Amino acid sequence: MTDNGSSNDEEGGTRREVRIWVESDADAAKIRVVLEAIGFAVLRDVGDGEATLIRWAVENLHNRYRLTAREQDIVEGILAGQRNAQMAKTLGISQATVKWHLHNIFTKTEVQDRESLLRLILQLGRVRDPDGSGDA
Repeated sequence: MTDNGSSNDEEGGTRREVRIWVESDADAAKIRVVLEAIGFAVLRDVGDGEATLIRWAVENLHNRYRLTAREQDIVEGILAGQRNAQMAKTLGISQATVKWHLHNIFTKTEVQDRESLLRLILQLGRVRDPDGSGDA
């Protein structure tokens, strides 16, 4: 990983750029999902594997913590980098209901916020890659 210093953006502020090299698209997709979920802009599109990785992460969290179907939808939204208002609109529910589901997810997983939830998802480890090959 390298830091390429700073450059000016359109608004006159400073923008930091970090480049991360990984060996596989699967690793790049995991990193992209996490970075986007916490508000970073990722410049590389990793392709079709992203949806598979998000689904894998949601299913893994569900299997361990017995999330409801709607809670799984909320986790999927978090991993896709959506804010509460976006999830509410996509799911056809109120923002208050999104917050209630987030509260339930945080309680079940014993985390305090989205960032902690993302760390938990990364730590959940797996036996096989989503495509069924190899050890993690």
